[in-house]
Amino acid sequence: MSYGTSKVITEYISIGEPYQNIKKVYSINIVYFDLSQGNDYVYHGKTDFIGIHKNDKLTLSAKQTEMLSIN
Repeated sequence: MSYGTSKVITEYISIGEPYQNIKKVYSINIVYFDLSQGNDYVYHGKTDFIGIHKNDKLTLSAKQTEMLSIN
């Protein structure tokens, strides 16, 4: 699943091009095996980076937020 998504990203961005030019990629995967334990049959996920030692969430710096125009 991760390979397919990352392959799409690398095919549509050139070497040296700013990361802000990466377009949003939606990955829909239909799998015929158990991914883990849960009671539902449809799940929505997103990528969050959480610290191992202090359990804090990694966020963008003020400069990165300004550069990427994220509000």
